[in-house]
Amino acid sequence: MFSDPHLAPRPANFQPLSPIGLLERTIEVENVPHQHPDVLLGAVVGAPHPKWGETACAFIEAKEDRNLDASAMEVFCREHLSGIRHPRRFVFGELPRTATGKIQKFILRERAKETSDK
Repeated sequence: MFSDPHLAPRPANFQPLSPIGLLERTIEVENVPHQHPDVLLGAVVGAPHPKWGETACAFIEAKEDRNLDASAMEVFCREHLSGIRHPRRFVFGELPRTATGKIQKFILRERAKETSDK
């Protein structure tokens, strides 16, 4: 519908990441982990990086009785995303949600910032 992507309307959940100064849509990066058969829910936020400014950090909630590890998710994401776009870090566990079930990304951003400082 829009030939120029700069003129296309942005969704309300548009949250750009800025790896090496390039703006990436987190929703595009977020769609890939959701395609993994063992992933129940996932969210991607920007985490500070000393060299690149910001990189993708994926928070993953696995389906019940499924074992996921960072190396398996990294291989899966590398198959579906270009090198700079795939998440560099994966955090597994239950995602914080509101009473209506929406993921609280501001909490995830704080967690990503805390883990990148260590």
